[in-house]
Amino acid sequence: MDQREGHIRKDIEETRAAMTEKIEMIEEHVHETMEGTKSTIDHVMENVQHVQETIEKAKSTVDNIIDTIKYTMDETLERVKHTTDLIEQVNQNPWIMFSSAIMVGYVLGSLKREVALPTHHAREQSSRAFEADTKAPH
Repeated sequence: MDQREGHIRKDIEETRAAMTEKIEMIEEHVHETMEGTKSTIDHVMENVQHVQETIEKAKSTVDNIIDTIKYTMDETLERVKHTTDLIEQVNQNPWIMFSSAIMVGYVLGSLKREVALPTHHAREQSSRAFEADTKAPH
């Protein structure tokens, strides 16, 4: 029986060694899998952070656009108010506006007349010269 016992002990030791080796292989495989998973999770977290940054930039851009639109609308409203005020001034003081229009017309007419007079005199002189040429005996 000693030989059989020794053989059994040897088988047990070999089985233990084989099991220990397999357990170590499994542990190593699990460790590698965990490292791969951790790396993947880190990569995903990095991508999520980039997406969040992009969203923040887009939100900032949209906020800037909205502010610009609000500013433009406020300016437009002010211009409309100013135009309305001008119309209101005309309605309240029609004689002043009428007098101003007549004065502007007079000034523009005077300027046009000053520009037109030299041209008019030149035409008269060329007309007289033409008439004199046509009446002169040949």
